[in-house]
Amino acid sequence: MHRLPGVDNGATMGVTRRWIVLDRDSPVALGRTRVVVALMALVLVATIGGVVGWLIADGDDARTPSDAARAAVDDWITGVREQDPGLISSVYAEDATWRDEALDDDYTGRHGVRSAWGIFANVDESDAELVSVDTEVAVIRWTLDGYEDYNDFHLVGISVLELDGAIVVAETVYYDCARSPVAASCANT
Repeated sequence: MHRLPGVDNGATMGVTRRWIVLDRDSPVALGRTRVVVALMALVLVATIGGVVGWLIADGDDARTPSDAARAAVDDWITGVREQDPGLISSVYAEDATWRDEALDDDYTGRHGVRSAWGIFANVDESDAELVSVDTEVAVIRWTLDGYEDYNDFHLVGISVLELDGAIVVAETVYYDCARSPVAASCANT
């Protein structure tokens, strides 16, 4: 007999506060056993299938970016560090979109991306670091320190890059607009 919480100890199928007691030969016990065995078999098959798939794929995760995609992200990061809008825009599709959530600005195409990153004219120091990347999305944290209109600024933000292979098809920029050199223009203040 199996004892399960919530049912009486004395009945074949009684319910009280303490135990459920099932006779091993009862249809309920046999049905539950079959369900548990079936679930364990599914877990085993899924685990074996995952391991075999991993071995066949030579250990590569399906979400691992291609070398070309990773190179594009690395070029983007180098472009920010070197304050080079040309290098940044070179990894974008001709019809890419660039969105600044704080300023509610949109730019289209490589030329638009280059214009958007024109902020470098007022930047003294910049840095960027990869937070995450997979086959479709890269998240990069960046900082820009500069001076505009007699005011120092320190922006910390993230860019979410949407990738199509080795090409950036869209970027959305998020940062604290109150620290922006154009804070008065911010949509989220």
